[in-house]
Amino acid sequence: MAYHAVGLFLLAGVAIAFALWCGLVSPGAFVLLFTVLALSDHVISGPEFSVLYLGWWFTFLVPIVVAAVLEYGARTLLQVYPPKPLV
Repeated sequence: MAYHAVGLFLLAGVAIAFALWCGLVSPGAFVLLFTVLALSDHVISGPEFSVLYLGWWFTFLVPIVVAAVLEYGARTLLQVYPPKPLV
């Protein structure tokens, strides 16, 4: 149980860190999407996605980090609202 809690806090922590240090929104959006999918899967059909989300949480770090890198690169390259640290 502690392993799952650490994973979820780490996922949220990575998204918050990207939001505060770089001003990025896509990591937080991905964490929110994954959490909503896990909750809706648990409530509606069955625990297929929520078991994957809780047990294999480290695989969800990859799309979060990739989205952050792509967003940072796009904002820097296009100079559209350049990322500025909030902290």
